[in-house]
Formats: sequence, C-alpha cells, structure tokens
Amino acid sequence: MSSAVYSVAHGRGIIVPEKMKVLVTGEHGLLREGLHRLLGAYEDIDVVGEAEDGKEAVEKACALQPDIVIIDSNLKIMNGMEVTRRLAREAPKIKVIILTDRDTRENVVGAFVAGACGCVPMTTTGADLASAVRAVHKGEIYLHHSLSRTMVNTYLSFRKIEETDDPYEQLTEREKHVLRLVAEGQTSRQIAYELGIAMKTVRRHTAGAMKKLSIHNRSELIKYAIRKGIIQLEIEA
Repeated sequence: MSSAVYSVAHGRGIIVPEKMKVLVTGEHGLLREGLHRLLGAYEDIDVVGEAEDGKEAVEKACALQPDIVIIDSNLKIMNGMEVTRRLAREAPKIKVIILTDRDTRENVVGAFVAGACGCVPMTTTGADLASAVRAVHKGEIYLHHSLSRTMVNTYLSFRKIEETDDPYEQLTEREKHVLRLVAEGQTSRQIAYELGIAMKTVRRHTAGAMKKLSIHNRSELIKYAIRKGIIQLEIEA
C-alpha cells in the first residue's frame, strides 16, 4: 500500500493526495534555484525551503519537518554525510537523498551508511530526481542506475576480502586436491600413484594444508572437509 497521505478538499468532499514536502540544499544559489524549479514543476511535490550550508540544512529540516531533504554532498560547515548523520539522530522521520558529483565508494556507499535513503548524481534529470523523491517517500531505497557499478564493485571487493580471509583459499590447488583425497581416506601411497608424484611430496602438501587450516590430525581433517563440503557423507538407506 502506498505511503501517500490524503486529505479532503475543502467543501467538496474530494480526496486528493497531499504533496510531498521537500527541502533542497546546495552550496551554490544556482543549484538550489535549479532544484527548486525542477521539483516545483511536479504537482505532487512541494518545495518548502532551501539551505546553503550544512548547519542551515539541519536547522531548517528540524524546523520545517519536510518529508525529504535533498542534500548536496559538498555543503559547507557540515558536508552532506555529516548532515545526513545529524538528521538520522535528531529527526529520524525525515528521509534523505544525497546529490553527489562523484561516483566513488566514499560518496555512494558512504551515503547509505550515513543513513540516506537515496543517492543520485548531480547530472540527473528532473524526472529522475522526482522519481527518487517518490520512491523514497514510499519507503524504498533509491540508487540511480548510473551509480550501480560503484555498488557492484564494492560488493565484489568485499567478497574478495572475505575469500582472502578464508584459510581454505590460502591453499594451493594441489594442496586442495591432496586434502580432498586424504579426507576421502586414501593413503599417501595411493595419492602419490593417482597424482603421479612422490610420497614425500604428498606428505609435504598434506602437512602444508593442515598447518594453514590449523588442523592437527586426520579426524579433524575429515570433519573440516565435511563442514566445508569438500567431501560428503554417504548415508545408507
């Protein structure tokens, strides 16, 4: 169900949607005027005020209680992230859309970490900005499509870090192979024959893998391999 608020038109009994109240901010007057004019052209949006720096943004947001504040990431006194964090503490019902001029991880991911509900680039169109306002007003998270690559790259980099932190990923491919064969119950002689390597090489790979995994005996190795999905238990019916 939509989160839009409705009111009855005076004397007519006609139910009409109330406009979404928006406060716009910007370091430069031209930016604020542009945002005001762009958003004010939409019938469902009411621009209730402007602010030129971070301090004024917080003060006006708390005084006017708009539904949404569009925050220029480059505000003076307090930058966009600082204002967003302040509003999250002092006026948690007010939703924030960050307007950023850079698609860096600090700007895009940082906006959501700070508490913003939306992030759009400075180069966005009035139609896209209005869409962001409507989406955020309904309780959705809005990320402009031009910034999605930054989010995906951030996710992939975190996944890479997670994999790097996994001791199993520190094993060489040969160590992983030997580890699986040992866990399956094969002897060093059998493994050496299957892989075409010397028995002492098998033992070296086994010892190296167990050391990296902090495993001290074959029993622990088998349990680890089962948990990790390296081998599977065969259950008789």
